Amino acid sequence: MGAGTNPLEEVCLLQPRLLKMGDSGDALVCNSDPEMQSTHCSRILSRSAAVKALMLGQVISIFNTFTGVFSSTLADSGINLPTTQSSLNYLMLAPFICGELSRIRAEGLRLPWWRYAIWALADVEANYMVVLAYRYTSVASVMLLDGFTVPGAMLISRLLLGACYRKGHVAACVVCLCGLSLTVFSDSLSKGKAASAASNAWVGDVFVLCGASLYSLSNVQEELLLKRHCSRSEALGMLGIFGSLISCVQAFVLESRQLISISWSWADLGYLLGFQLSLFGIYVLTSIFLQISDAAVFNMSLLTCDVYSILFSWQVQHKQISWIYGVAFLLTLSGLLWYHRQPAPVERPF
Repeated sequence: MGAGTNPLEEVCLLQPRLLKMGDSGDALVCNSDPEMQSTHCSRILSRSAAVKALMLGQVISIFNTFTGVFSSTLADSGINLPTTQSSLNYLMLAPFICGELSRIRAEGLRLPWWRYAIWALADVEANYMVVLAYRYTSVASVMLLDGFTVPGAMLISRLLLGACYRKGHVAACVVCLCGLSLTVFSDSLSKGKAASAASNAWVGDVFVLCGASLYSLSNVQEELLLKRHCSRSEALGMLGIFGSLISCVQAFVLESRQLISISWSWADLGYLLGFQLSLFGIYVLTSIFLQISDAAVFNMSLLTCDVYSILFSWQVQHKQISWIYGVAFLLTLSGLLWYHRQPAPVERPF
């Protein structure tokens, strides 16, 4: 290397592919040939971004477990207000739009308003279904069955985004579904062993599966909006606005009488506040996570929710955990790990 030669230029001469840092802390692997740069430029996580994503994912996972714990505790106290429990979260998200008001006045929304309305509707009803499930089944079952969002998101991505999947993706989802089936079977066995509420555990499982399907639609929409169309502030703000409208109307129609008849204790109010803050934290941190990483790593991070929830059901709620839960968890975990070890699916360009 000559004394007057730029070291970076030397590397460029020897290496046809360069590593550059992106704005979000990612590394961009690019071809040095200008004609090939646009087609050979791919994004990989840098070490610092990977560590940040790992830590952030575990914080989201813990928050997600907290929502299940608070919902289950409220349900055990006779309080189950699926829509009301989530409505405050949307009211807290709405002010995010304030950061984009000046731009929106000048340029308008990045997307038609109905796109945000559909996203909000799917999200509100997903929260409604999952919170309602705690009336019938356990935290462990909800967290395990919530893994159905992976094959659900896979199907919706195929339909909406034109994503192309390999045989390995499909096989992994089959394994995952086998684990989910064992969870439903384990809950069905509780019919003759527990009280009437627990005997309808399969009803809770159905609610979770419906909620997970709606979460899949919501997650695909969120990733699409954040990575291809609009900013975090606009996305979260519009979700908050439409989510508040939908959830407040639905809560008034379905839960107003029950809300008035409940005798609230300070402990119950604390559990409700804890649920709202945990849910709000999930939404805010997830929007940050999807900007520095992708949905595959996000789903991998949330797998630890299953471990946390089973430990809570066993140690805190003193519920008997069947060995079938263990097999179901291992099958679900194996399927998800297998899925995420496959090459990323190719999406139709927009």
